[in-house]
Amino acid sequence: MEYKSPVSNLSQIQNNLLQFSIEQFVELQNLSSSSVLFLETHYNKEINNYITNNYTHITKQYRNCDLDFIYLPLYNLQNILSYANPQIEYVSHISSFLISTIITEHIFKCYIKSLPNAFLLIIKDNIINISPINPQRYEVFFTAHSLFFRRQQHSRPPLFCKQFLFGPIDDDDEKHQQTYADNQFENNIEYIVSEIDKHITYLKDHGLWMIISNVVMPMLEQKPPLSRLQITTDYKIFLPDYKNIEIKLHPLAKAVFFLFLKYPQGIMLKELPDYHDELRTIYLHISPRENIEKINLSISKITDPTENSINEKCSMIKKAFLEHFTDDLAKNYYITGTRGTPKRITLNRNLILGMEFI
Repeated sequence: MEYKSPVSNLSQIQNNLLQFSIEQFVELQNLSSSSVLFLETHYNKEINNYITNNYTHITKQYRNCDLDFIYLPLYNLQNILSYANPQIEYVSHISSFLISTIITEHIFKCYIKSLPNAFLLIIKDNIINISPINPQRYEVFFTAHSLFFRRQQHSRPPLFCKQFLFGPIDDDDEKHQQTYADNQFENNIEYIVSEIDKHITYLKDHGLWMIISNVVMPMLEQKPPLSRLQITTDYKIFLPDYKNIEIKLHPLAKAVFFLFLKYPQGIMLKELPDYHDELRTIYLHISPRENIEKINLSISKITDPTENSINEKCSMIKKAFLEHFTDDLAKNYYITGTRGTPKRITLNRNLILGMEFI
C-alpha cells in the first residue's frame, strides 16, 4: 500500500467530518475551543489501548498545535468522586474506561446511531466537529487531525500557573510594615495544591467538569455539608461525617493547628511571640517525650515573625486536608488569611468535638 503523509491525509479528515450546531447541545457549550475530546459510542479495546500506550506522544502532537488532547479514561473517577464529595460511597458500576461511552450516550442521545464508534470532538466557531478515528493508521490519523485543527494563536498561559503579586509596602508608614512570615504566608499557602485538585481544575478550565458531574456525579449538584472535626483524647484528628477520615499531622504542625483552633478570631503573625508559651504547652501534651532543648528551639522558630517556620507548618496543615478532598471544602479547615490580617481557621466551632482536650 502506498504511504500517505499526514499532510496528504488532511483531505480525508475534511471529507469524513461530521458537524452539528452547538445550540443543540447545552452540555458542550462551555467546552474550551482548545480541547480535543475523545469519545466513543461503545468501548473499543484496540483504540483505547493505542491511546493509553501512546498518550504522551499524542498529547505532545496536539500541544505543538496549541490544542489539548483530553482522554477521560485517564482520570481515576472513583478518586475524583470521593475527593469532590467525601460522603460518597464506592460506586462499583462506574469504570473509568466506560466514561467516554457514558458521556457520549448522555450528550448525543437520539443522534447516537449516526455517530462513528470512536471519534474526536472539537468545537470551532460554535460548530461541533466530529472526526471518526481511522482504525487503519492511528498514528497518521492523530497527526493529520492535529494539523487540520491547528489553532491560529500560538501562545497561551500555562495551566495551573499561579502568580503571587503583592502591593508595595510603604517603608515610612509603620502601620503598613509587615513581618517576613506575614509577607510570605499567602505565597506558601497558595502553593499547596493536590494532584486530584489539579485534575478537577483542569476539567473545569476546559468546560468538562459540569458534563462529568451531570452524567456520573448527580450527587455533586449540591455542595456536601461540612463534616464535624473530632479531636480524641490522644490528640488524633478525625472527620466523622467524611467516612471518619483521619487527618495526619506531625506534632509541631498539629500543635499549630490546635493553637489556631483555640482562637476563632484569628492570630496576627507579628504577635506570635505572645503565644510562645501556650504553643509549647500544647506541643508537650501531644509529644511529651521529645528533647526539651529541641522543643524550645522549634517553638521559638515557629513564633518568630522573621522566620518562615510558621508558614511551613500552615502549608503542612493545608496539604493534610487537600490529600482527601477539594479546596472548596478544605479551606474551611486549614489556616487562611490575607497579608496584614489575622490568620484563622474559619470552621464553625460548633462543628468541633473534643476542644476540651487541647
